[in-house]
Amino acid sequence: MSKSTLLCVILCVFLSFAETKKDKQTILARKSPTKMYSDVIISFGSFYSPEGIQEPDIFEKIEESEPDMFIWLGETLFSDSDHFDYDDELLNLKKSPGYQKLSKKSFITGVSDFGKSNERAKNSFFYFLGEDYHSERRQSNKLYEAFWIKTKPNPYHDGNPQHLVKVILLEVDKFEEDSEEITDEQFAWLSEELREEQEGHFLTVIASPYQILPHDKFYVDSLGIPNKLRLLKLMRRSSAPVILISGTLAYPFGEVLQYPCSKEEIGYDLYELTSSGLNSETILDLREFNRLTVPLTFNNFTNRAYKPNFGLLRIKYNHMKPSTSEIYMEIVNGHGKMLISKSVYIPEKTRYTEKETDMRFSCANKLYSRANTAFAVWKHLIRMVRDPEFRIYALSFFSIAIPLFLMILLCTARALGKKMGGGSRYFDEYEKYHME
Repeated sequence: MSKSTLLCVILCVFLSFAETKKDKQTILARKSPTKMYSDVIISFGSFYSPEGIQEPDIFEKIEESEPDMFIWLGETLFSDSDHFDYDDELLNLKKSPGYQKLSKKSFITGVSDFGKSNERAKNSFFYFLGEDYHSERRQSNKLYEAFWIKTKPNPYHDGNPQHLVKVILLEVDKFEEDSEEITDEQFAWLSEELREEQEGHFLTVIASPYQILPHDKFYVDSLGIPNKLRLLKLMRRSSAPVILISGTLAYPFGEVLQYPCSKEEIGYDLYELTSSGLNSETILDLREFNRLTVPLTFNNFTNRAYKPNFGLLRIKYNHMKPSTSEIYMEIVNGHGKMLISKSVYIPEKTRYTEKETDMRFSCANKLYSRANTAFAVWKHLIRMVRDPEFRIYALSFFSIAIPLFLMILLCTARALGKKMGGGSRYFDEYEKYHME
């Protein structure tokens, strides 16, 4: 064997073992294109309860919407039972008829927050999703991942390429207090994914287990403010417009949020669609509680729903006029009834340099500052006091609470007086005097 042949063999062996960049998984859209539109449908949800509403089966309603992808965002299962076994309940859910039907026709994936040390729960989650044991995601033990959803070829438009939606799953760790929410490694990966350019790519969906935009809910975990700002700066330099979806609110709730600084800093209106509580129920009606405690910074009351639900993104790409392509953001209940619906045009993306990105974030810094948060809460308290309905609720509460408080105070004082001895004669004489 000549030296040149031997060199070629060694080079081929080396290249075969060299690390190559793994192509992202591509999902083909279920719906065939029409003459005008190509459709991509993404559904998502969280907090399924084994003790919750079973009829109708919400997964059958999800399947009826014909999603290309269903995403678990945040807590998959939720239970108040003392005998709850996470692994068994995941298996039961995976075998349920409605979920089986959905998994046969739609690609299912998800992210959750188990903490870095809970390997058993993470492996159970991977098995539940049907993740291959030898997949890169499972071997690396990282939940963050990116996918392409590709529309079917359009027979009405010769030479018109298939169109792509990129779906990015974020891994956010709030389970362990000392760990980073989003690691520097994940941010570096995310920066590359957002900047990646591909022919036909017209929209990016970022899916998070926790809410990203809001900062004014004192009883709900959301992404920390430093990570919010870092993520928003990356979005500004992305190759396509971005829309956000999220879950995990620990109770049945759905809403559409709009970032107030969108036009100034991102260059287009940035929205977030949140869905939580697939079939879970609450004893209390949370409508009034949310109305009185959550400011109107990111949305108004018409964009909030308080029933078990799942989220739905219907993305319609217009071949005839791409500038009129639309996103329909929907919150749907277990009966298929639409609780919230909002449609927006998919904007054209403007690319910004790193210098421009840093210069234009004064609005975000002000919005997420502690002083502004306190000011927003103060403004909300003033608005509450001016609300006639709130005055009725407050009057009803105090008309019951004040007499009850005085009665408890009087009984406590009398009990203490009897225990101490001398005070009991005073109360006896007081009662005797009023009896006469």
